[in-house]
Amino acid sequence: MSGVEPNDEVSKLIAERMMRVQDVRPPEGHSYYVIEAQTAASECAGLFWMPGTEGGVPVFQSRELATEALQFIPPPQVFGLDEAAVGWGVRPLPAEEFLSLFINPSLTFYVVVEVSDSGMEAQPLTDPRRVLPLASPPGASGLPRSSLESAPTQTPEGELANVETRLTRASVEGLSPGERLWKLMEPAFDHDAMRGTHGQQVLALPTFFIRDVDNGGLDQALYNFTPAAVDFVLKAFDEVGADEHAATVQSGMQALFGATPPATQKERRQILDTRPRAWLDKHIDPLSDRLMGEERLQDCFLRYVDAHPSEFFRD
Repeated sequence: MSGVEPNDEVSKLIAERMMRVQDVRPPEGHSYYVIEAQTAASECAGLFWMPGTEGGVPVFQSRELATEALQFIPPPQVFGLDEAAVGWGVRPLPAEEFLSLFINPSLTFYVVVEVSDSGMEAQPLTDPRRVLPLASPPGASGLPRSSLESAPTQTPEGELANVETRLTRASVEGLSPGERLWKLMEPAFDHDAMRGTHGQQVLALPTFFIRDVDNGGLDQALYNFTPAAVDFVLKAFDEVGADEHAATVQSGMQALFGATPPATQKERRQILDTRPRAWLDKHIDPLSDRLMGEERLQDCFLRYVDAHPSEFFRD
């Protein structure tokens, strides 16, 4: 009997987590990000686990926040990882991997909301918010700051050097305009300007933003995008000549935040959380309707590509 009970308990825990997975997934079109140790060849040498927890893996809601945390984490060897690991990197957590890890009853995700040199503020998916030490595994207390700065510089995807993301012209020949644009922007496709050339970002971030609007409205996009990313999207609209898109987003921001929008995502989210659904339906939904449909940007994007070929092609 005793040999069966543990399996029954594990099965029960897995079933409970399966029932909750829809509540803890990131918004559609977004990913959580994890920190992993990487070799010189950018291969994974192990995930970063939350010090001082049992089976705790920190996940970040933006690459920007995860990248900020890198500066406070000692070298991988301090945590007992393989000597081949030369530094830390950041990567998105695919939905399938997130699910397989989340239902593992011996592991707990901690959603990180803030990092600093004194700690990591994180929200366990099952416990109240707490402040946990960020970089103090057993025997690692008192590390000098210089030891944190000696790790190789990481790109946002955790690679150790700049990567060529431009394409050959032949690779997009014969494609429809929509397919061609997707191939050109795909290397930079995310909700912050961290990868790819500037031109690729100019196509990718507005597209990501509009897809977020399509999914849940302008208020959702402004909730999910950092202030810096929203500023980039507005400048990108101006750069490609999508003046109406830029004006529409600015109108929504003024309606929501006033003439001077808060400087932090946290403050903006607090305001958005206080807006009743009826108010959003009346004041923001009409603006969302004017933005929906990324195909409206296609002509602007194609003209931009023709005017800036070196941003997209390496030949």
